[in-house]
Amino acid sequence: MKCEKGGHEIGITKVGEGEEITDVETLREIMDEVAAYFAENLFSSAGDKAREHLTELGVSSVLWADQWLGYAPPAWRNLKEKFGEKYGVKTLLSLGLLVEGEEKIYDRFRDRVMYPLLDSSGQPIGFRGLAIEGEPKTICSPVHELFGGDEHRTITWDLQPIDWTKLFWE
Repeated sequence: MKCEKGGHEIGITKVGEGEEITDVETLREIMDEVAAYFAENLFSSAGDKAREHLTELGVSSVLWADQWLGYAPPAWRNLKEKFGEKYGVKTLLSLGLLVEGEEKIYDRFRDRVMYPLLDSSGQPIGFRGLAIEGEPKTICSPVHELFGGDEHRTITWDLQPIDWTKLFWE
């Protein structure tokens, strides 16, 4: 598909639902966009109870933007609807953002305060979600192309001025 913008022709590519993006730089861009989406939600009216929860936990509002905190709304299809057509459902599944259940594909993170897991260059490669209510208290991105697991979970934690281990593992 082509469109005109600022006098330049721009090609727009949509990924089919059955296709999967494997280019590492594009996968990084997807994770950046998802982190930004979660952050926008935290600061919107949808994030009211998430902000209240963070305040109750003693997390200063000064840190919310500094630490890229976000909010995943409670609906089952937010990420699929927002990013599925653009990047393909298979890609979102491979990044652990969606889960394939017996009857449907749904968002892994719902009604959670979101904390991006960063690589050594500071780019989001996964997420940890803290439940506002209910169990499990925390869930994390599964291992995937960008996120190797435990070695990434603590890379930036020692730089942060709050005890994240207390917040996520009490």
